[in-house]
Amino acid sequence: MNVFAYADDVVLLSPSWHGMQDLIMILSECSKYLDLVCNVRKTKCMVVNPVNVDKLVRRTFPCFSIDGQIIEFVTEFKYLGHILSEKMHDDCDIMREVRNMYARTNMLLQRFKKCSLNVKLAIFKAYFMCFYGISLWWSFNANTMLKFKYCYNKCVKRFFGYNKYDSATAVFMELKLPTANTVLHNHRALFEARWKIHSNSVVSLIRDVYRLTPWS
Repeated sequence: MNVFAYADDVVLLSPSWHGMQDLIMILSECSKYLDLVCNVRKTKCMVVNPVNVDKLVRRTFPCFSIDGQIIEFVTEFKYLGHILSEKMHDDCDIMREVRNMYARTNMLLQRFKKCSLNVKLAIFKAYFMCFYGISLWWSFNANTMLKFKYCYNKCVKRFFGYNKYDSATAVFMELKLPTANTVLHNHRALFEARWKIHSNSVVSLIRDVYRLTPWS
């Protein structure tokens, strides 16, 4: 499996430089056949670190090119809204969600600060709690996850007018909102349920090979 595509977003995977160059050439030929053009400014290359740390990987490679244009090497890149890093850690994506939570809270405060509690609860659940991709987090630093939970608690208290020193547990019980741990658990449980019964051949193959949930 070396090609993953979602609409017009394509990921090419290869264990070697020559293999990747061959894939890029095939992509270029197929694009011309379909009368399409690859946007080199949005096309990036990333060298993923091996799982076994005793294996060495070169950090510099000859540049790839498509249609005569050089493709840039990066250490992290946002794909379908999720930030991927060369170390395959989710810390960068967690911090992306932390920034988004602060931004959403500030926007809601500016527009709905004077609304009733019921209206604010409905708006908060619909807009603030639209977490994207958090069920995919599995490799991260504990301190990074603490920042996510701290941000979640802080945003809830701030939007609903609580003091920052108020008990987070009491606040969530009074508002009947899920805690950060509950939010993470629910997203993971839903993803795991879909993961186990998914009929897609690629997903099924990965599931059967590892016979594990993504967090095991």
